[in-house]
Amino acid sequence: MFNRYQTHKVIRVSFDDPVNYVPPFDVEIIDQNPLKLTFRAQKNDVREVLKAIMSNGEISDISIEEEDIGNVVERIYESKMSSNSEVKSEIKGVVNE
Repeated sequence: MFNRYQTHKVIRVSFDDPVNYVPPFDVEIIDQNPLKLTFRAQKNDVREVLKAIMSNGEISDISIEEEDIGNVVERIYESKMSSNSEVKSEIKGVVNE
């Protein structure tokens, strides 16, 4: 269940030389300077994002981290609350008919 709600990865890249790199995908840039880039990307896009980064310059270090567990738990909670509200609305509709 946890994997279903873990939709993003945090990627940190350090470059050997200063670069002004902007990822070509829909990513959320968390931190950026000429030698480092940290961003949040859709889990399904990570492979393509990494290919693009690696073809753009010399990388000195890279890390890929799981999304913060607090964000995932919040997403699970919101999903469950939404499901409960939908069920309650359907029940009310049936009772009122």
